[in-house]
Amino acid sequence: MNEISILHIDDSAEYLEFTRSMLVSADPNYQIESVPTIDQAKKKLILFRDRKKSYNVILMDYDLGGSMNGLELVRNYLKDDIEARVIMLSAYEDEFIKSSAKALGVVSYLTKKEVMYDCCILHKQILKNLRPSA
Repeated sequence: MNEISILHIDDSAEYLEFTRSMLVSADPNYQIESVPTIDQAKKKLILFRDRKKSYNVILMDYDLGGSMNGLELVRNYLKDDIEARVIMLSAYEDEFIKSSAKALGVVSYLTKKEVMYDCCILHKQILKNLRPSA
């Protein structure tokens, strides 16, 4: 398998490290760039949107603990980018957030509880969403 470039945005350093470890053990070809703040996330998303940086997948927490949440980042920086493969991770099992994310083009919405329970679920969702649409 080829290298898979991932931007992971989460305000929890522990969750960033957990996710990195889990994904790299599932597939050593993952190249993960971890971003712990909204300001850093905005900079990376602008580079992605302007085609100056390439990511196969963007993993994004819903609750970023600051001035914006994950939905607002998607709405403001990625909404019109049909190539963005955004997987939203959240502590919340909230159907409104999930449907709002899907309406903005988020390809998958997983709870952190699901990921902690089944470490392979995130790896499977990444691979599923990298396949070309039929």
